[in-house]
Order: sequence, then C-alpha cells, then structure tokens
Amino acid sequence: MRFMEAIAKRILDLMKERHIKKTKFCKDIKISISHFNTIISGKNKDIRSNVLYRIIKGLGLKQSEFFDSDMFEDKNLID
Repeated sequence: MRFMEAIAKRILDLMKERHIKKTKFCKDIKISISHFNTIISGKNKDIRSNVLYRIIKGLGLKQSEFFDSDMFEDKNLID
C-alpha cells in the first residue's frame, strides 16, 4: 500500500471506529468536504502537514498514536 493510501485508510478506519460523520468532522476541523474526499479517496498524492495535523487532532489523537499502526511499517508500504 502506498503511504497516502495508508493515511486515507487509517482516517476512515478511525472515523468508523469512533462513529464520526464526515460532514460534521469536516466542519469541526475546517476542511471542505471536497478536499477531505480527495484525501480519503487516495487520489491525493500529497497532504499538507497542517491539514493532516487538523485531521489527527480532530480524531482526538496525537501524531504518534495515529501512525502507531502496522499499515505504516516499512514492510507494508510501497514506493
């Protein structure tokens, strides 16, 4: 899995786990739904650090907690 795909999957998994609705989440973190959709669709090849920071904070996590997943291990990522 590519790094951006892993980020998208992690976001979606955490939102599902926490029963977070996309519309409210985007409003709370001040990101347009269309921009958020490009991130979670995997079509976005890059994400700005401040946007990722707001997403992680909006999920109620620290950065280290967000990336504490097997999907971010080198063996599971491709270039």
